Amino acid sequence: MMPMSLTQVCSRGAIAVPELQGAEILGMTVAQVRSYSTSTGELWDTDPLDIAGLDVCNLTVTYTHPKWNDTIHIETWLPLSGWNGRFQASGGGGWVTGSTQGLAIRASQGYAVSTTDGGHAADSRPDEWALNLDGSVNLHLLEDFASLALHELAVIGKSITTSFYGKPPTYSYWNGCSTGGRQGLMVAQRFPDDFDGIVAAAPAINWASFIPAGFWPQLLMNQMNVYPELCEFNALRDAAIQACDGLDGVKDRVLSAPAACEFDPLSVVGQPYDCNGVLRTITKEAAILAYQIWKGPVGLDQFQRWYGLNYDASFSLLPRVECNTHKGVKRCSGLPSNISEEWLRLFVLNDRDFDLTTLSFEQYDALFDESKAKYDHIIGTADSDLSGFRAAGGKMITWHGLADEAIFANGTSDYYQKVLERDPSAAEFYRYFEAPGVAHCQASSSSAPYPQDVLESLIAWVEEGKAPETLRAEWKDPVTQSTLMRRELCQWPLVARYVGGDITQATSFTCDTHF
Repeated sequence: MMPMSLTQVCSRGAIAVPELQGAEILGMTVAQVRSYSTSTGELWDTDPLDIAGLDVCNLTVTYTHPKWNDTIHIETWLPLSGWNGRFQASGGGGWVTGSTQGLAIRASQGYAVSTTDGGHAADSRPDEWALNLDGSVNLHLLEDFASLALHELAVIGKSITTSFYGKPPTYSYWNGCSTGGRQGLMVAQRFPDDFDGIVAAAPAINWASFIPAGFWPQLLMNQMNVYPELCEFNALRDAAIQACDGLDGVKDRVLSAPAACEFDPLSVVGQPYDCNGVLRTITKEAAILAYQIWKGPVGLDQFQRWYGLNYDASFSLLPRVECNTHKGVKRCSGLPSNISEEWLRLFVLNDRDFDLTTLSFEQYDALFDESKAKYDHIIGTADSDLSGFRAAGGKMITWHGLADEAIFANGTSDYYQKVLERDPSAAEFYRYFEAPGVAHCQASSSSAPYPQDVLESLIAWVEEGKAPETLRAEWKDPVTQSTLMRRELCQWPLVARYVGGDITQATSFTCDTHF
């Protein structure tokens, strides 16, 4: 009997329905996708890409956990030709458990690739699923999102891949940024046997602390009743960059040493700046706000609750404001980050209608403690014990942009230091790289060299034993994609020291213990 071709295998009867402990499979759909073409646009780990003529088998498995009242979908793309023998799980972002955007890209590169919705649709908001009818938190869906659905993605995705190709994947990888980065660290911490290699970029770890910390700028503005427009915040940011740019030995508008910056925003009060063609001066109130935002949340006991933004991070997200003009009078108000606002209102306060503009410092301090007490064990993702992942032979790379405007980069370096304190030789399997000047998970948001080919560096480590000493980084023209600057990102705690020559070239720098 002739063996079936992959085209023939791509039918409902030829692929075994996967089994999943503790879950009930509700159904599986199978469809051939022929000559698929798309232009992807920029994703966090790839430049814009044109895909043409892609042939895949598309499978979606639907399942539930009995008595949990959840429905989870796992979508898998399997190349009908040119499979490279690898399986990859694709992470999510924000409240989105998994993104389907990257499936076509990785399938076109030969990967069997899967993602999960974690029990709620990608276009849904937590108002639709966070609370039960009685107002209590839907802990089952939160656990799906936080951890369980990630492990089940690995189990089902690899099972389907094995059934389809007739042999298991040679290697399995997790790849994600932001929420996807947190997910990668979660599976390393709790399900260490699931993946051979993990890219956990700009990870949303320390969730129960950093999410409330993201509301700190809005709390400050509400308490002061001062809402500076972005152009004024930008003037303060530019002044900080100008003051501290040379601390790393190079004037390139990239702060490679933000921790060494001691800029005082009060020193530029009264200085002029341009706001949409109107000349204004920096106010004392805006300077005080910038100082407190850079410092980060402080409790009533003056204890530092979490980190603040670095000096060159954009003010466009966390201290965001909206302004409206009525009868010639402009009024501005805060426009908080959705995730911070939704987390506090729904998961901590359990109140869909709570008005966070009324929140006091005392209430915020209590909510910070409550968030950690209730949810650190569910979604904190800050366990520094990676011994299981190490014992399983896993390898992991984390990088974080120091100008990240959404997730405080110092929280990631803090976590990595804790990993090293527990296991001083952890760099043998887990390496961390900082990317100066890089914003949150998107190259075009930065004017600094952005990490390139990180998954490929991980594969070389896992499959060939070539541990990465540096990560290649490039700053590209967002229109032409031509390279404007090259750097090698150094393995933490080393930094890129300028040794002379053209500052746009990586050869002008060397990794050292100091600048």
